[in-house]
Amino acid sequence: MHTRYDFEYIRNNKIEGWEQEWLGLLEGRFVTDGGELIEDPNAPIFRIGFTVAEVQDDIGFSGYTNREIEWYTSQPDRFDFIDDRWQQKEGWEEQHEAESKLTALEQKLTEVDRVVAFLQSGTFEYDGHQYYLDRDYISDQIVALPLLPETYTRQWKTADKIGVDNVYVTLDKAGITAMGMACFERLNYNWERGDLIKKQLKAMYAQGEDVSSFVVHIEAESVEVSGRFL
Repeated sequence: MHTRYDFEYIRNNKIEGWEQEWLGLLEGRFVTDGGELIEDPNAPIFRIGFTVAEVQDDIGFSGYTNREIEWYTSQPDRFDFIDDRWQQKEGWEEQHEAESKLTALEQKLTEVDRVVAFLQSGTFEYDGHQYYLDRDYISDQIVALPLLPETYTRQWKTADKIGVDNVYVTLDKAGITAMGMACFERLNYNWERGDLIKKQLKAMYAQGEDVSSFVVHIEAESVEVSGRFL
């Protein structure tokens, strides 16, 4: 059953089950798009040259297809069956729009968190070298410094590499402290840039804007904090 001729043949010859085959054309014309049930212009019924009215008239069908009934009944918060018609509930559209905007905001705030977390897993610069943003380890080392002799030094692995080998530098207590402060400054810097974007998103939401097309964009090294729209 691939052509209009095939369908007309089984109808004209009253082949058993032909009405169900034709009904299948009506059922198969729907797709969901953006939360709506719509007719697909590429559905078989249209590809082989039928109109909906033609098929309905030939099989004596009127009303809703099973596909439509299934879709409407799956959304009892949205539709009621009144006077033999599925009707959208009053106020649903406004409520749905408000919920969609809130969902979009929550998704974008989560996206900001992911971007900031990625930056916080990177490196920072101190005294001409790149170091890993290992906040917990660096904090532990700084806390222990007062217990160590003033002449204490240690070899510290940087994020710099020569080939596959990391570069090590010797840091004394003052150097470890200064390097730790550089680490915390970078962590705060990344967090603050993310927080600025969150404030921007929340302000837009408070003004009734839909932020779903907002693109979170934080440069890894520059001071740029921005949002842009597709």
